[in-house]
Amino acid sequence: MPKLVEKLADRIIGRTLATAKRWQRQYYRNAYEELRLQEQWMAEVAGEKVLPAGPDPKTVTSILVFKPDEIGDAVYALPAIAELRSHYPNARISVMCKELTRPIFDRAGVVDEILPVAVKVRWQRFPFVDLKEALAKSKTQKFDIAVFLRTYPMYFHAFLKTPAKLHVHARDPRLRSSSTVQPYVQHWGEVRAHQALQMLQIVSPLTGKHYQDCDIKFPKYQWSEDDERALKLIFHDHIPKQFGVIHPYANLVTREYPLNYLIDLMDKVAARFPIPWVVIGAPNDLPLPERSYLIQAQGKLKLTQSGFLISRAAAFIGSLSGPMHWAGTLGTPTVALNSGYSAPSEWSPRSPKSLSLRIDVPCAPCHLRTCWDHDLACLKGLTPERVYPSIESFLQSCLSPSSESSAKSVTFQVKGPEISA
Repeated sequence: MPKLVEKLADRIIGRTLATAKRWQRQYYRNAYEELRLQEQWMAEVAGEKVLPAGPDPKTVTSILVFKPDEIGDAVYALPAIAELRSHYPNARISVMCKELTRPIFDRAGVVDEILPVAVKVRWQRFPFVDLKEALAKSKTQKFDIAVFLRTYPMYFHAFLKTPAKLHVHARDPRLRSSSTVQPYVQHWGEVRAHQALQMLQIVSPLTGKHYQDCDIKFPKYQWSEDDERALKLIFHDHIPKQFGVIHPYANLVTREYPLNYLIDLMDKVAARFPIPWVVIGAPNDLPLPERSYLIQAQGKLKLTQSGFLISRAAAFIGSLSGPMHWAGTLGTPTVALNSGYSAPSEWSPRSPKSLSLRIDVPCAPCHLRTCWDHDLACLKGLTPERVYPSIESFLQSCLSPSSESSAKSVTFQVKGPEISA
């Protein structure tokens, strides 16, 4: 009975959130259309003029980057933070993040201070940020600039409470403040910029640069000896010349590729490409069925050890989750098994060698935690039979001796069944 009540409550909450999102889209429709028209007009008037360079770098001594998000959000914030570091070389840059992503910012080496912040959840769905403890650890009492790097809107009020002379955030009807620096960010409408580019657009008024997709550059990670132990922990003294990494898990059912599909798919892949495949994940992630080509390492590696392992892999296959995004930024050839949860233009892997697989459904992007109306058609339409030919071709280009020139980044859209929105 308790499980039935819990399931019913989850369904009610899911439908309530879905309805709220539809209302929100309708409520802000005109406001976002006006923003697009303003940006189009400003672009036509300004042409390619360089933006004003923001505050004088000599006068800026401290910058706070507000980014209490997940793994994918953290890695896509790094190019923007690196730009701030380059433009303000004398400023002390602090990042406010979750404890989960602290190692990522530490290994990236683009910040001077990391302030882990506790994210608490109300009613199992609505998170909020507790600033007091995090700010108490900072060496800076008041920052010259605080930047809201494209994080959850529900955190915005907490961001405005950060002690700073200037608060910078995207121009968005949901983010209301008296800030004089609210750059336009291409994240609403039919064509959305990638998350990494959106964050560059947020810091654009501070650096005085117009950013394009080619400007997305990720810093080189400074791996520790402990991180590099990952290879021995997995392979002991017999490290293969080539191996792959799999991360089939996600924190939402609307983003996780079905595990029964995955094992059928990997059986086909392993038969064609006889290399070992390491499964990474959290301690509570379900194990995959035993296979001779699988090394199940769920819960056995630290986050940065997983990152190092991915950086040395010949290929990565994963669901729409943080490790998939990280793999792309590490330059590892990446196969992304995408759901309709988010737009691929925003969340496709950033590797120069990547294959982003998705099925075309009219309800995407939905950004929903559960799918009550369409039975996860966006994921269940990506059957092993449908996606394997594309994956085989991609892996052939990555794992062959000539892979340096033959593999490319591409989004492949699988034709799926018609469903009503």
